[in-house]
Amino acid sequence: MKRILISGWYGFGNIGDEAILAALVSRARKEYPAANISVLSYYPVRTSAEHGISAFTQLPVSGYRSWVKFLITMRFLTTFWLFFRCDLFWLGGGGFLSDFQPEVPKGWLRQIKLAKLFGAKTVLKQIGAGPFMTEAGKKTTFHYISKYADDVIVRDEISKSCLVSTGLASNKIKVEIDPVANMDLDMELTVKEEFQGKIGIIYTDFFNPRYWKNHSSSRITLLQCYKEQIQTILDLNEKPILLLFQPKNPLEVDLRDLLMKEFSSQGLEAISIQDYRHGFEVINSLKGVISFRLHGNIIAYRLKKPFLPISYHHKTDGFLQMIDFLDKNDVLRITDGMNLIGISSPTQDWRKKTERFVASLKVTENSGSC
Repeated sequence: MKRILISGWYGFGNIGDEAILAALVSRARKEYPAANISVLSYYPVRTSAEHGISAFTQLPVSGYRSWVKFLITMRFLTTFWLFFRCDLFWLGGGGFLSDFQPEVPKGWLRQIKLAKLFGAKTVLKQIGAGPFMTEAGKKTTFHYISKYADDVIVRDEISKSCLVSTGLASNKIKVEIDPVANMDLDMELTVKEEFQGKIGIIYTDFFNPRYWKNHSSSRITLLQCYKEQIQTILDLNEKPILLLFQPKNPLEVDLRDLLMKEFSSQGLEAISIQDYRHGFEVINSLKGVISFRLHGNIIAYRLKKPFLPISYHHKTDGFLQMIDFLDKNDVLRITDGMNLIGISSPTQDWRKKTERFVASLKVTENSGSC
């Protein structure tokens, strides 16, 4: 392979997505040491600076205005040239393949059609898939993958089942754990004193009305659970610190401000994670992690740090199954794991599981000091 093109949801500053890209680039360099590697990103300058790799403008997934801007600026010339000349095309990783937004499957999968038409080998690379809730979504997914994908690799068994539900043959779908879980740590990870002994918390404002209409009661319940958890940690004389995994996202900033207003006087801290390297460094210094975001849990796993996952989507359960975590450890749940809206977990459940998690940290800490 002389030229490799990697495409995904990169450039937005989401620590999980950027860690995925770092893992894929590292793997590509290891498997094809002489290859030229390029990446499609929504903010190529940022991606190039963060990863030290050639990055170019991503194709719009949807939206008339996005396509007009893409064409008017003539950026499409370079992007289409990359598709024309690449020998290997990796689409992924990440959990982008669902018809929760109806336009998404076609928007992403037509990229493998374009690469295939120009003669490249096409791979869906350790993606998360599903749920597929419409027949149109299933039909589109089956059409593009069955016709244009040479290899299909998903990151968990649940994603495989979701693709099988579209009509794809089970024996054509491989399962490999999320690339971040096994990534080479080609960075120096020092332990920062300012984070030692603290419990990192990674939340998102999942039911914010900006995106979720008519779910204000679910948001109130989730915020109550967050507050109960923070209060529990403080009551146990531990030091919680909020980690913003996408600090440019106003929803995360607003949630941080809301929680800091209530708990900063009791000792709650917060920090914005600047890039994936910073995220690894911070988590490596903590005593444990509680994470809503999937890659907060995956990074903790990679660094062998104890973690308490908050599951809102099957991608979390899929990862936990891959590492044999379920049925052995506590998991906090806010939905049934398939993107359904609603939260039934009472605050008492969050308190009990948080207490058990903190107790396990103390056991680990004491055993390590003996």
